[in-house]
Amino acid sequence: EFAIFSDSECDKLFKQSKYIASPGEIERYKKLDSLNLKREFLYNFWLNRDSDFSTPFNEFKDDYMKRLAYANKHFSRLGKDGYLSDRGRVLLIFGEPDQKDYFPSESEVKPYEVWFYNQIEGGVTFIFGDVSGFGNYELLHSTKRGEIQDENWIRRLRSQ
Repeated sequence: EFAIFSDSECDKLFKQSKYIASPGEIERYKKLDSLNLKREFLYNFWLNRDSDFSTPFNEFKDDYMKRLAYANKHFSRLGKDGYLSDRGRVLLIFGEPDQKDYFPSESEVKPYEVWFYNQIEGGVTFIFGDVSGFGNYELLHSTKRGEIQDENWIRRLRSQ
């Protein structure tokens, strides 16, 4: 599969996959200086994440690529690919949430979404808000360790 990739295609795929790469993998990829080494790296990168070696398909990679396509289709804004958005990043790392609550318009509050993941850390939430008013939902608060936490996130969505 990767044998036909160009240098720029390898770089693009790795950029799209960085969210699930370890810091060591990111550093190793940066140091690769030939197309063949990049192709080999990507082959092993995805092989190491294959969830079922008994099938000819890499289910993990297929699922990730479906999420990537979804993010790009639904979260792209102002010339920025959807996988680079906060919602795209969360979707790619954690998968589809168990529940999404939408708040498209409330009195004096800009639109926001709350995503729930029940199987992570005993249950976590991610709150995304359209602060700019242009459909670019930013992560405002999460209960997930290591993510942005702002208990007063709603103030960023109040109409001035």
